[in-house]
Amino acid sequence: MTFRRRNIIAIGLTAGLLAFLSLLGRTPLSFAPASFGADSGGTWDALHLFGAGDQHLYRDAPWFFYPPPFLVLLSPIGALGRDSAIGLAEALSMACVAVLVVLWARRDDGTIPWVAVLFGGMFAAVELVVIGQFGTALGLVALSAALLLAREDRWFVAGIALGLGSLRLGNALPIAVALLVFAGRMRGRTALFRCLAGGALALTPAGIAITLRYPSWPSEYLASVQDYTGGVVSRGGVARLVAQSLGTAGTVLVIVMGVLVCTWIIWRSLDLDSCAAVLAVTVLFAPMGADYAAIFSLPALARLATRSRLGACAIAVIIVLPWIVWRSASAINASASTATPLAELTIALVAATLVLRRGRMLPPSPIPPVG
Repeated sequence: MTFRRRNIIAIGLTAGLLAFLSLLGRTPLSFAPASFGADSGGTWDALHLFGAGDQHLYRDAPWFFYPPPFLVLLSPIGALGRDSAIGLAEALSMACVAVLVVLWARRDDGTIPWVAVLFGGMFAAVELVVIGQFGTALGLVALSAALLLAREDRWFVAGIALGLGSLRLGNALPIAVALLVFAGRMRGRTALFRCLAGGALALTPAGIAITLRYPSWPSEYLASVQDYTGGVVSRGGVARLVAQSLGTAGTVLVIVMGVLVCTWIIWRSLDLDSCAAVLAVTVLFAPMGADYAAIFSLPALARLATRSRLGACAIAVIIVLPWIVWRSASAINASASTATPLAELTIALVAATLVLRRGRMLPPSPIPPVG
């Protein structure tokens, strides 16, 4: 079996497993019916209002939290019917998971290990598809691309990817700072300015367009972010532990800690393990309280899966365990967020393992071709 054929089969099986479990989520797995397409439907509502000329969109669409430039970049979705938009979000989310497997689960010889198929069964991936969190999936793909392009010293294109990755602002901020620090220290001012220019190109035209059409967005967007952060803090996660004690100062402290940790991880090298660990670590510091946020651990888990059979066994346990916890919580009528702390703890442990026990440090180098 050729490498290319093996990879195509592995990716197909991954997407197939994800699609199968997402369909089961509507019946035997018993996700809350109100959650089906909830986030993609809310995004469509906001984009539809934007297309209709609504001048108070963040107030009238309280479940839309994405940064303003993405109202312009995602506006074609608002032209679709609501059901069509929800279906498209599910399909694109599955495609993003498949792309992530291609980016992160390849061995040095270009093959994808069969254990990568299990990534289609991640609780975070299934929930992401069921509720339609296409923005999270796209944000992770963009941030992954930014890190991998930076490894190739393609800083302008990496900046564009980083700008698009700001769709998930909580995850993107520490990665952006860490990459800019690395570029300035290890590659010089030229790399730093190219990265900044790429990010500006990705966001400035859309930012100008949204400001001309929707001049009141700054205050309404900030109010929306405050509401979102407050809701997440009340649900759980690392942010809650700090914010409950220190309030707003605690939130700022969490952000600063995230920036410092990510900068430390890639201080000297953009080896693959460090890049994957950075993505996983952002879950600990970003204000996200839902289980789908753990999808940012997929790159780190993929790197672990490529190492040995022991790594493959660990992946199987890590993927199955949240399902067991979730079903157990449902059986005893426990909080629906029970699996979130477990997912975050798992991510922290995996990220620490990749950072502290990685092999030789690899210098920035071209990404090996697929099969």
